[in-house]
This record gives sequence, C-alpha cells and structure tokens, in this order.
Amino acid sequence: DNPAVLPPDPLLVGWHHLRGSQMTTRVVSRRTAEERMGVVLSVAGRTRIVEYIDVPQSVAAAGDGGRLRFWAGNIGVHVLDQQVLAHASGLPWHRVERTVVHVPGHGSGQPIEPGAANAWQFERFIFDLLPEIETGLVVEGDRGRDFLPVKQSRGTDSLESARAGLLALHRSWLEAAGTSVHPEAEVEITPSWALSAEEVLDRSGSDDAVQARTVFE
Repeated sequence: DNPAVLPPDPLLVGWHHLRGSQMTTRVVSRRTAEERMGVVLSVAGRTRIVEYIDVPQSVAAAGDGGRLRFWAGNIGVHVLDQQVLAHASGLPWHRVERTVVHVPGHGSGQPIEPGAANAWQFERFIFDLLPEIETGLVVEGDRGRDFLPVKQSRGTDSLESARAGLLALHRSWLEAAGTSVHPEAEVEITPSWALSAEEVLDRSGSDDAVQARTVFE
C-alpha cells in the first residue's frame, strides 16, 4: 500500500552493509499524534517498534520544541540479514480488534455491519526482531519521496493522493536533471528506467523537453 517503495532500495541496502547492521528500518516523520503508524522508540535501552494501538495517547502526543517527541513512524520498509530471519518463527502474537461484516447462521442471511469491534485478528510483526538483535539501524527517509500510502478511498492517503505524489516526484527528478516538463504533462518513471534524479541525469536525452503525458520505461 505504498507505491513509493523502491523494489531494491540501493541507499538503504548500502547503509545496512556499511554499518554492519543485522536489521535496518526506514522511518519518516509522523504528521500527527493520531496517525496510524507504529512508533520507533527506546524501551529499557533497546530500540523497538511499538504499534500505534499499543501507544497511550499521552505518550503519542508528547511534544518537544514543536515536534512530536516520538516522531519516527514505521513505514514497513526493512532490510534483514538472512540469519536474523531464522528467529522469525518465535515472534510473539499480537491481538488486534477488528470490525467485521458478517452473515448470521440463521435468519434472513443479510450481512450485518456491527457498530463496534466484534472480532480478533492475531498478527505477528517482523519488526519485533529489532530489540533482539545486536546491531540495528534506523534511517530517516523523506516522506514525500519514500512514503505515499494508500489507506483511504479518497482524500488524504488515498490512491489519488499517492498517484499525485508519484507524479510530482518523477517530475522533480526530470527537472533536477535539466528536463523541461510542461505544467500539464504527467510523467511516470518505472524503476527499471531510473530510481533517482541522479539516474535520470545519466540517461541520454534526459535534457529533452516533455510536452505531453510520458512514461519512461
């Protein structure tokens, strides 16, 4: 649900390797205390990610100089050593309450939409490995470049907003490489063509003008 994620992220993998990290996590700054993102923090001297449902509101809203004290939001982008994954089978289960439409076993057979949580969902989170490892790394990313979530049908964090974010990002890559892009032209860049403005610059003909909708692939 985040089309901004690069298939292989060379920068993240590079930091992971250079720092000798066993698990590397990318985070972005949370917009608000209410945003549904796991929070990266230190508990008893160990770095861990705590799901938003497990963070008390008073803690989530704590501020420091106009910025959230616990600002680092987990976007689900991790690099792990293969040896670390061997311990994944021992991860703890988390119980999450869900509101689930269901059809009763008797009566009209019509779906019922409950007004409150009526089901439990049990999940395991790969990031629970983070406090168990010896060497971990947390890397802050640029929200507009690294996190364009699709969580809603419309408005903020929707397919529409994610698409607009990708178009703006790819336009910025081309313009940074010296390409003139018409204000009304939509441009898309596939990962196989370029992963950054620097790679766009390396492409021959990247200084050409773009006048209409174009997909670089």
